[in-house]
Amino acid sequence: MAPKKQRSLLQKAHTAFNLAKMRACGNNKENLPPTVLASSLVEARSEIETQRLRGNEFKRKYNNEHRKQVRSQDAKATLRSSVQNSQMELAATQKELEDTQGQLAKALERKTMLEKMKDALRKRKDRAPAIKARAVEKAVENAKTIRLSESGMFSESSREMVRELVQSGVPIAHVDDAIQAVSAGLGISVQDSISQRSAARIVLEGGIASKIQVGHEISNTNGL
Repeated sequence: MAPKKQRSLLQKAHTAFNLAKMRACGNNKENLPPTVLASSLVEARSEIETQRLRGNEFKRKYNNEHRKQVRSQDAKATLRSSVQNSQMELAATQKELEDTQGQLAKALERKTMLEKMKDALRKRKDRAPAIKARAVEKAVENAKTIRLSESGMFSESSREMVRELVQSGVPIAHVDDAIQAVSAGLGISVQDSISQRSAARIVLEGGIASKIQVGHEISNTNGL
């Protein structure tokens, strides 16, 4: 069913004018007195003015309500935009916070590692004097103890020492005595000894017997 069409103000005023005439004259529509017509016209005009004022008030209220709705919609749109911006800023802030936390964790890890290294270096530094003292003590101890032979073979330095002693005039028979005496004087302990026979063999191997005229000493050495 189609909605009923609204009547205009003029139509409503005309209807009100007719009703006024009917109330004034009953069913007799002819020969109306001028005063009645004037009164009806005044009433009709008054009704028209009333309807006009009502229409203006309705229009004003409608416009006000419409503006309120527009402002409300604008405010909602602004609010939605603000919420979206806030959400984007919050996401960016959370991302930045996560990055910062990651960097902080790495920094703390590096700090812990550096502290451990620092502590290790401090402990090493504290132990350094004792380590150095033990090293010096061991070096001194090693320096005070020597061996003329290694694995049953006289070392090259021992052989050279024997040749130099003989060249300096030390008899082959007393080479070991000279080595022991010099070592004792220097505070060095010789763990082994060199026999007269070994000393003579070392001299012969060096090819210096003819130069120092020790043939008679070699000939008197048993086993050569």
